[in-house]
Amino acid sequence: MKTRNLFRRATLASLAGSTVLLSSCNEDQSAEVERLTEEVEAVQGDYESEKRMREKAEESLEKVYDELSELKGELSAVKSELKSASSELARYRKREEDAEAAEEAKPSREEMAQAGREAAEKNLAARVTITGDKSTGSGVLVEEDGKTWIYFSLKTLEGNSQLQIAGSGGGELTKFGTFEIDNARGLARLEITEEVPAKLSIPGEETTETGRSTTLLTADESGSLIEGRSYGRSSDGTIRADSRISAAPAGAPVLKGDTGELFGVMVEADEEEHLLWPDNYSRRRPGAKTVIRLGGDADWSAVPVASYLEEARILSEMDRTTRLVAAFAAMSVSGNTITYGTIPDARMSVEEVLEEHSGADVVSSLKELSDWLGDKGARASASDVNKQVGRVFDEIQVLSTRQTKAFEGKRFSEAHTKEAAESLKWRKEAETALAKTINSIE
Repeated sequence: MKTRNLFRRATLASLAGSTVLLSSCNEDQSAEVERLTEEVEAVQGDYESEKRMREKAEESLEKVYDELSELKGELSAVKSELKSASSELARYRKREEDAEAAEEAKPSREEMAQAGREAAEKNLAARVTITGDKSTGSGVLVEEDGKTWIYFSLKTLEGNSQLQIAGSGGGELTKFGTFEIDNARGLARLEITEEVPAKLSIPGEETTETGRSTTLLTADESGSLIEGRSYGRSSDGTIRADSRISAAPAGAPVLKGDTGELFGVMVEADEEEHLLWPDNYSRRRPGAKTVIRLGGDADWSAVPVASYLEEARILSEMDRTTRLVAAFAAMSVSGNTITYGTIPDARMSVEEVLEEHSGADVVSSLKELSDWLGDKGARASASDVNKQVGRVFDEIQVLSTRQTKAFEGKRFSEAHTKEAAESLKWRKEAETALAKTINSIE
């Protein structure tokens, strides 16, 4: 290319020299000069045209070089992406192989169930038995925030004036701390300040999650394992369980079937939802239970355990006497015969109520009155009969009035405020009915 350009320049110079020579030598050869001039111009035009083409070719070549450079960069990027994709594919295959290996090593459903039962058997060592002078129940030892607690159903305390607590091995627990209740959930817990052989942990949210048919485990009164299922949550957040789980005693720990971990505690159902005599004298339908999940939000309030038991005893005695007042209100006296009527809306007859109070002085007085009427009533004057009958009915009326007055003067804790109001309402209704009966006898 460079040699070719030099040749063109030499040719042009030679032509230019010839033109000058011809011009000076022969003025007459002007036509030839013009021809040669045109040829020179043509050559120059070709040169300029070729020059422009060469410049365009160089520009095109530079563009090709640039495009080639870009292609090389893109190729390098593709190679890098391909390498990265190959690495990711290798990792994916490794994960797949690991997952397949884990799935093959995973125990079967039967093996998992057996492992859950074995873990549950071990964890049931944290179960305790609560024995009162009126009733018994179960509980479970749980560690929470560095303290050991017995979680149990609040209704286990009902009617008891004293309690004895024994571990699963039979050893008695005697050192206690704070007593707290969650009245809304019917749950209680009592701090244990001595060493215990076994205790469980408060379950996490994952443990307390349950489906519509989750396997649950618990223990009967003897400590034997019971297996059943849940049926999901109720609207109040409690767990519904089948009859096998519900047969466990109140306070029994409820465990997850697949892991044996603590899930919740069996409690008696809320009394407000199970009033058998809603306007009269019985509080609840017996036997209804539900599972309360442990963990999560709880509204604990500390109450002296002795005060709580005393309040429960007073309420129980108040209602017990109310039933007796209602029984007397259902009686009538005609001639020398005492007739037992029916207590409105009650599930106990007058005879059953009197049997419940067989050791009470007023019941003994009633029996004496009945014997007197049978022996001497037919011969006695109406005045004597009314006097003997009035004496017995006055006795029950005075007994009720005194107890009601003492009850009204007592301040109950928040845990028993609502029950106290119900008991007083029932007593007032029974006393009104008794007053009507006394007026009819007189």
